[in-house]
Amino acid sequence: MRLITPCTALMLATLSHTAHAQTDDDRDWRLDISGGITTFAGDQDQPYVSASLRHSFGDIYVSLGGVLVGYDGPAPAIGDTIPATTRQAVIGIGYETDALGIDAYVAFGDRDFDSIDLRGPNGTPLQFEADGSSWATGAAITYQAPLGGRWFLAPFLALDYSEIDTVQALVGPTGEIVGRRVEESGVTGSGGGTLQYALGQNFQHSLGLYAAFVTTSNAASTTRIGGAGSAANAARPVAGADDGDSWFEYGASASFGLSDAIFLDLFLSRTAGLRFGDATSASIGLSFEF
Repeated sequence: MRLITPCTALMLATLSHTAHAQTDDDRDWRLDISGGITTFAGDQDQPYVSASLRHSFGDIYVSLGGVLVGYDGPAPAIGDTIPATTRQAVIGIGYETDALGIDAYVAFGDRDFDSIDLRGPNGTPLQFEADGSSWATGAAITYQAPLGGRWFLAPFLALDYSEIDTVQALVGPTGEIVGRRVEESGVTGSGGGTLQYALGQNFQHSLGLYAAFVTTSNAASTTRIGGAGSAANAARPVAGADDGDSWFEYGASASFGLSDAIFLDLFLSRTAGLRFGDATSASIGLSFEF
């Protein structure tokens, strides 16, 4: 059975939510394509798509990928933190066997606020333009332990540092809309695991239950909301209060071997206790080994 790490960012990093132990010595390359959505407060959605290409040198791998994160929700009012479209490139490196995975990454990109429509004090539509940047780095370790029969437990620990530019729309002295840029930064730690049940004659499929605890020094910059997953994947930063926070996450995963070289991964998670509104994340990914 492949080594499965928990799903997302946030962060991110992001996004096939699985780490695939090499199944064929002749397949040194892997292409991951995935997409999904994270929903906050019931009406604020962050759809995202990502792709990455990785090459293995025995148990060591390197990867290069990218992610695009959008926003779909109600128009913010004057004084709100403005949502943005975020693009990031992600470079990853790691060590991976059938039981142990160690991942590290660095992600960097830009944020565009110019597609956001604002509403003035009297409801008048206003156009707002600004841009910013973001970057993050982190590492995670996962170990898959057999419990007997077809049951496996995969605990993980992860640590991330992230910085993200946020913009607050304000009315200037002469009535024009101005942006107040704030650089948010923080450290996020997460730990948890997935309980997996293997299916198929060769254990090529699996179902899993996921649970984790996440704590951050700054909820506005964290990349780990809505699925604390493989650190080599892209982050999905969200807007939140610039203060520390802690919450639980729980969810379910499924992985299906469509062939010896093609895998389908599904993940669904929910937060519990997130201060500015709990989040639900869902994703689907395809992996091709060659």
